[in-house]
Amino acid sequence: MRVPILYALLLIVPVWYFAKGRQTAEDWLAQRIPARFLLLLAAVAYYGWLFSQTIYRYLLPLDMLSPLLIVAAVGLLPLARKARVATASALLLLITLSIQPGNWGRHDGFKPALAQIEMPVLPEKPMLLMAGTDAYAYLLPQLPPDAVFVRIESRGFKPDASTGLNERIAARIAAHRGPLYLFAPKREVEMATRAAYAFRLMPTPPACREVIDSYALPDRLPLSKSGDDYPREFALCVMAKHANP
Repeated sequence: MRVPILYALLLIVPVWYFAKGRQTAEDWLAQRIPARFLLLLAAVAYYGWLFSQTIYRYLLPLDMLSPLLIVAAVGLLPLARKARVATASALLLLITLSIQPGNWGRHDGFKPALAQIEMPVLPEKPMLLMAGTDAYAYLLPQLPPDAVFVRIESRGFKPDASTGLNERIAARIAAHRGPLYLFAPKREVEMATRAAYAFRLMPTPPACREVIDSYALPDRLPLSKSGDDYPREFALCVMAKHANP
């Protein structure tokens, strides 16, 4: 409820302000200048988010600030101080009572794990290279504790770009003396293999092994209507360093 309440207040406060002849409470519930700055920032940030990528996690800073912003907004209203304190307290109580634990469609309630996979026995201190555009870092707690994980591609960066990040990735791979594996969603394994080529890595026999997240099977996690589903099948491929792949 916190964002809808804040949204309503950001509409009500300016209307009330001009309707009352630009009058605000003399004794604000928050310091006047910082409160004005934060409220203006919140309004600009919200509408900037609304007309760009409306993905909720990008709104989380505003979500986290919203209880403070609600108190600041209520404190502006030209009402008696007791009325403003009571209103702010009631709104904060409503927020507290209406909070629901986030599960983001992954599971209902509290489960012992976010995934359930059976990883083949790996040699000591392997490096697992993650690639493609899928998000699957939630699998890492299920993987060997001595493994090293390096993301070589994502939606945010490409492996063939000349960037300092890719230089550090290449140096980290070059310095690793243990076994190397490409670990990627099966549906993106070709893309992931191309990303590995950019770091002078090539798959070697035996063929890639299949790893299944049994928690994400359709009987437990139905397919999303949006098509943005969690990967269910993964490929684990042995990789080797080559000077000229």
